[in-house]
Amino acid sequence: LVPTAPPLNAPSPALQKRHAFMQELRDGLLDNLKEALRRPQPPELVARGHVLVAQYQALAPEVFLRVSAARNADFTLQVCHGDLWHDHVLFRDDHVSGLIDFGAMKVESRTIDVARLLGSLACDDRLQWQRGLEAYQELLPLGPQERQLLQLLDQTNVLLSGLSWLRWLLLEGRHFDHPERIYERLDEFTQRLRCLARGESGSSVAWPRDGE
Repeated sequence: LVPTAPPLNAPSPALQKRHAFMQELRDGLLDNLKEALRRPQPPELVARGHVLVAQYQALAPEVFLRVSAARNADFTLQVCHGDLWHDHVLFRDDHVSGLIDFGAMKVESRTIDVARLLGSLACDDRLQWQRGLEAYQELLPLGPQERQLLQLLDQTNVLLSGLSWLRWLLLEGRHFDHPERIYERLDEFTQRLRCLARGESGSSVAWPRDGE
């Protein structure tokens, strides 16, 4: 988003939060989720939960090292939407007509909004990621460090979102309307995790060269 307040330089709060979540999972939370999946639960949730846990275990070690290395680096932070995915962007024909749901606004690197929006619209379609990044670079170019952060924020979002849903549903007992929509989102995370495992994550696409 376009800056609306003076930026500051500090570590990314989102990256630090995700590092803390991954540490919780290492310290026993993942075992608690596995145990909860062995108890009576909706079969649709159990099947998806086992897949998500297995995918997390396969991918987490390498991602955790990358997050640990970057979590204390300083980035330019500013006011961001915080939850900018396709359901929160309104269109009129082919043009954006508005944004909704500002309840997650925060001071963060602008890359969090770019990563969230492109991840929800393009999933792992590299051509669409390329077009989105090129369009953004024309308006507000991202530097090399920000580009690395964008990729890491997208990939940690993919890795951890399904586990967050499992925590809410299995351990915290939260109830949501329309469970079928939750299962659809879990399936989307599973598909994106498959791409990440194959090295085909959309956000790992080659960036346009500066000046192009």
